[in-house]
Amino acid sequence: MMPELYLLIRRWMLLTVLPVVVLVACAKTGQAEPESEPVKSSLTGYWDSVDLNNDSLILNPELLLKPALNYFILLEHTEMGKEAAVEAFMRKLLRSDTIILRYMMDNVIERYLYEAGSPARNDATYLMMLNYLLNNSRIDSLSRSRFATQARLLSQNMPGLRANNFEFLFSDGRNSDLFTLPELPMLLYFNNPDCEACKQTTQLLASNEILNNAIKANQIQVITVYVDRDPEIWRSAPFPFSWTKVRASHPDTLTDLYDLRAIPCLYLLDSQKKVVFKDGLADEILLYLKQMKK
Repeated sequence: MMPELYLLIRRWMLLTVLPVVVLVACAKTGQAEPESEPVKSSLTGYWDSVDLNNDSLILNPELLLKPALNYFILLEHTEMGKEAAVEAFMRKLLRSDTIILRYMMDNVIERYLYEAGSPARNDATYLMMLNYLLNNSRIDSLSRSRFATQARLLSQNMPGLRANNFEFLFSDGRNSDLFTLPELPMLLYFNNPDCEACKQTTQLLASNEILNNAIKANQIQVITVYVDRDPEIWRSAPFPFSWTKVRASHPDTLTDLYDLRAIPCLYLLDSQKKVVFKDGLADEILLYLKQMKK
């Protein structure tokens, strides 16, 4: 999904979905409206009035989907009591009707919190929910294996931790790795020059005055990493001269080190190679750099 479209949908969800989704769902079920004010509640009671053992809800899945989307956005915008709220929801869900549990796992939680194109995507919240799924005997072995792989990838390169090292090739054929690069803040840009979203992201970054000035002042470096196998596409890619262009030496193992669900994929690292932004949007990272300049 294009970064601009992603942000537009996300903005629409915050302005439009939040005020109405719970009211719609409750009007159809005749149930009381769940608490949705983060200031007034820790959200632990959000699902109290929803009967997740009522298998008739599955006949109209939006009665589950809409309150869930509202809940996900509210969780993202509150910190106090977040873990307790997730625990209350997951414990209730794991005691729910089997059909509802399967629907919520596959079509709501995974689809909207994990999939790369979702405007409600939230890796931290999804990882919290995965821990409950992985430790429950009701989860089948195939789902457990999928969730375990996702949890392993999500747990890597977390903000505040040092990014995983990996090997790459420079344009002149020299081998190197991430940890041998200069000790400067770094924008790590995983991409394929042929993808349309990558072209748009490249243009956005290359035209940003704050980023360009920081590069000229030797305050940040941009490392563009080609993640596929066609060296000719990589060599001919028209990246700015001030960027460092490399290609992964081992593309297959790179996907074990970095969660590259979709490209472009951007990481902002500090001078010690610690993660500041993990898989952030270009607009978010550029806004962060702008605020750092103030």
